[in-house]
Amino acid sequence: MAAELAEALAERGLVLVSAAYLEELEDAADSAVIHARSDEETVPFRFEDYE
Repeated sequence: MAAELAEALAERGLVLVSAAYLEELEDAADSAVIHARSDEETVPFRFEDYE
């Protein structure tokens, strides 16, 4: 059944991936964003800015 589903999806240009693989991709994307923004200057949080 799983092989048939995978084949049907592949015919449409889609693939099945595991949840663990998606979590790895999410972690890699998060790390890339953190690295890309690591040189940005930060400002302190001020509550009055959000009133």
